[in-house]
Parts: sequence; C-alpha cells; structure tokens
Amino acid sequence: MSPDFDIAVIGGGGAGLVSAISAAQSGKAVLLLEKTNEIGGHTLNTQGMFPASYTRFQKALGIVDSPEEMTRDILGENGNSVPYDVVHNLSVNSGHVAEWLVDFCGQELEVATDFKYHGYSNFRIHSPPSRTGREIITTLLGKAQSMGNIEIITEHGVSRLIPGNKGSVTGLEVSGSGEEIRIGSAIITTGGYGANRAFVEKYMPDAAKMMYFGSSEHRGESIIWGSDLGAELDYLNSYQAHSAVSSVGTLITWETVMKGAIIVNSLGERFANEITGYSRFAKYIAHQPGSFAYEIYNGEIHEEMLQRYPEYRETNSLGGVRKFQSIEEMASYIGCGADKLRDTFSSVMPRVENRATDKFGRDFFISLEAPYYAAKITPALFHTQGGLRVGKDARVILKGGASCRNVFAAGDAAAGITGPGPDGYVSGSGLLCAFTYGWLAGKNSSEIK
Repeated sequence: MSPDFDIAVIGGGGAGLVSAISAAQSGKAVLLLEKTNEIGGHTLNTQGMFPASYTRFQKALGIVDSPEEMTRDILGENGNSVPYDVVHNLSVNSGHVAEWLVDFCGQELEVATDFKYHGYSNFRIHSPPSRTGREIITTLLGKAQSMGNIEIITEHGVSRLIPGNKGSVTGLEVSGSGEEIRIGSAIITTGGYGANRAFVEKYMPDAAKMMYFGSSEHRGESIIWGSDLGAELDYLNSYQAHSAVSSVGTLITWETVMKGAIIVNSLGERFANEITGYSRFAKYIAHQPGSFAYEIYNGEIHEEMLQRYPEYRETNSLGGVRKFQSIEEMASYIGCGADKLRDTFSSVMPRVENRATDKFGRDFFISLEAPYYAAKITPALFHTQGGLRVGKDARVILKGGASCRNVFAAGDAAAGITGPGPDGYVSGSGLLCAFTYGWLAGKNSSEIK
C-alpha cells in the first residue's frame, strides 16, 4: 500500500523546517506536523547563531578554518566526552549547510568577527543580520511554502509512531483525532524534554533548580518514541543553561560579558570567571544568595548592544537595564554596601592594562567608568542536549548498533555534542545540531526507496 506521504517531519522548529525543505528538494511529498499554532519552535528564542567551518563566507574575509579545527575546539570544551566522528561529521557538513541556507533557502548570513565566541579559536559563527532566530524561521517558512510539495499543518501533534519491522515505522497517529497517516519515513524534530518536569528532575537535578526558558511543548516525546523503537539514548543529563535572563524576562546577549562586563552577587562580590561560557557559568549564579546576580558594564558596551541586538533594545526599553552615575547609586540598587562594590571595582581596574590573571582565572577586563549599566540576571535551563543516538546520516541508531531503516532525528530530539551536564556547551551548538542533522535527515530520507 502506498504511503500518504513519502516523508513526515514531526515538529516545526528550525530543525523541522530544514528537514522538510531538504527532503522536498528531491521532489518527494513531505508532511510537516507542528502541534502548536506557530511555526518556529525553540529557534525563535535564539539569536540565530550557527557555527560553520570552511565556508566561502569565511574565505571571503580571509579566515582560514577547517572542520578539523572546529572539531578540536568542540572536543576541547566537552572534554572529549563525545566521539570524534560525531563531532567531525557535524563540522564537515556545517559549511555545506551554511551555504545551502544562503543559496537555496535565501537566508542572508554574515560571519561574526567582532569577537571569537566562547569555545571557538576562530571566527565561525554565521548569523542573520538581525541576530535573531526569528529571521531564519521567516526565511525557511517562506521557502517551504513556496516549494509546492510540502504540506504544513499546525495544531496537530503526534501521539505515537506506528512500528514496522526491526525499528522501522509505517505510519503515525495524529493526537486527538486518532487519524493514522501512512508514511515512507519519519524525521523526529520534536525538541527536547525541558518542559517535562519528571524527566528534568530524573536526568538533570541541577537544572531542576533553575527556571525553564524553553518551549513549553518540549516534553520528551522523542525519548518515549525512541524507547518504544528500541533506540539508544545518549547524554540524558546534558543541557544548555543560560546565565542572563533579565528581570523583564528577556535574554541579555553574552556578548556583553565577552566584551568586558563583570558579574557580582547581591553582596557586590564577583564569584567566578565570567568568560567561562554562559552555559557553564549558570550553575555559579544558581549557588549565589537568591540564585541571581548583576551584570555590570560601561556605556560603550551598552551603546554597541543597542545598535546590534533587537532583544537588547527591548530589554532596555522595558527597564531590564539600569543606568547609574556612581558606584554608590548602583550599590543602592543592588542592595549591597558601597564599600564592598568599590572594592570589587578596585580589584578589577589594575588588571585592565596588565592582563594579569585573577583568582578566578580571568585575564581580560576593560575599564568600567561612569555612567555604569547594570542588569539583574537569573540562570535558566534553555534546552536539553540529550536524546536519540543518530548516525552520520541522521538515522536513529538502535540498541545493538543497527540503524533504523526509515527513522531519523534532528535538533534537540537527537543527542547533542555537549557531553554530560552543561559545561561542554559551545556557542551555537543547538542550531548546529538542528540545521546540520536536519539537512542530513531530509537528504537521506528522500533517498529511501
């Protein structure tokens, strides 16, 4: 019996859209099901930053990079806790995906050269001019709608995959209606399990202490379906945290820190190396009094962020960023002693010129002079990084090592490259797995006879 659709993509975020477009390039009939009323998923909450190596965009700027260098950087951050071949596969294909996003999908990308993002020894972050994931989603959705062989249905989830032989599937059941749809292949892009409190408490108890800043629909269906298929599950304690959710509920770009901001607790004291990375640093804030902190920087950083980040402008307009003319005024806002905050500043200032490493291991500081800017920040679980083990072609791998014939996974549904916990996360890892595995899943699913 012929399938109703050659390929079904379950989930309409960035990974789902990339999967659907990549699959549809072959001319196959593609169904994309999104259980909410909005296409975009977790990608909408990102700054659209996608790491890629050896792209023509890098070459045009004279940047010499390679997949091998990118692989070494990522493995250096995660302590070699993820197999080399997994990371290298993503690194090799990332450049193809970046150029495909531009050439086939019409998304403008630029290489961020203002500074090297955490975890990378080279300039390889590619992002849309707006620095928003929403821009990428808008472009991808427009492309998908223009292709003619992708049917997009929102407000329809999937309750189960209908199993076939040896880890394959023959169809899916639509939530609520119970309708069964016959399919040739399935690509699971349902996100992670950050909204599943039981899963978070079981697999990542440290993250359970943080607020959750991801999609409320990321409830771990991929884990449940994968378990039913007999799939291998990797790094279920892996996640990306973010250190800087503002008091008005928006994200403050970590570029403020990489440009020189310091972070103090409610006592006015620094407590860790801020430039260790926003995912790793979150746990340090979580252990401070009240589990919050204050990010402090100068007017030069403030003005630059206003120019470049729409979300930062929103944060500022809503009162999430405060301006102070003196240390005393800022200390009053924080609720700490002015002498303590002044001592903190005094310990930083001598290191601006001599680049001496402080007791936390930080060796980069800038001059902090009035007017000062400060934002109250809270750590958050951003998204989970564990999931279904997939092969180089994005096929789901079963226990025992065999690959599913026609089941693929991408994005947070697939196991990421952070390794255990949050410490190994490098900037853009989420979109790297979303777009690259999505591209591979679409391409390879369309080749199944």
